[in-house]
Amino acid sequence: MGSSVRQLYLAQRDTAPPPRYREAEDRADEISMLARFAMDMGRLAGRDPGPLVEQFLQAAEQDQWKMVQETLTSFGVPAPKTAHAEMTALLEVYTRNFRAMNNDSIQTSKQAVIYFRASETPERFSKVWTKWSGGGIQFHSVPGDHFTMLRRPGVGIIAETLQRYISMNSNNELRAVSPEMSPRELIGLESQHTP
Repeated sequence: MGSSVRQLYLAQRDTAPPPRYREAEDRADEISMLARFAMDMGRLAGRDPGPLVEQFLQAAEQDQWKMVQETLTSFGVPAPKTAHAEMTALLEVYTRNFRAMNNDSIQTSKQAVIYFRASETPERFSKVWTKWSGGGIQFHSVPGDHFTMLRRPGVGIIAETLQRYISMNSNNELRAVSPEMSPRELIGLESQHTP
């Protein structure tokens, strides 16, 4: 006798849909892949890239590369001896992921979605996901931005919330959580499944 595995929820972290699904005013301005990479890497390292933006934009392409490499090395991201090779590899992966994300074709899912929205991200970016979440969607605000929400205290909030949903469904019953459910109803569902 075989066993089946049910996928109960899709957890999503502060993700905007691909550009073709966004309103025109929400599409990113055209900037170089190196500039996108530099900003994301700086923010991942917990640094504000803002003070370097003007200097970066005025620099020649070769100088931009050198500036990003030196800055990331000072953050401890690549090792100084292998900085060029590591940054080249990271930029290639970043570019492939960015292109894949922007070319993604979204299909409606019957799966319930748990969406963790960074409190600093405009709500309109997360609300658009209701179009594709046929199994219901629950929005949870987490302190910070797209990057800092994965540090304390945000990561703890995400873990606790996911644990509650897993506990609610520990008896393998698939229960859709609809966007209309109040926190009280969610707590009621949770208490029905707490041992």
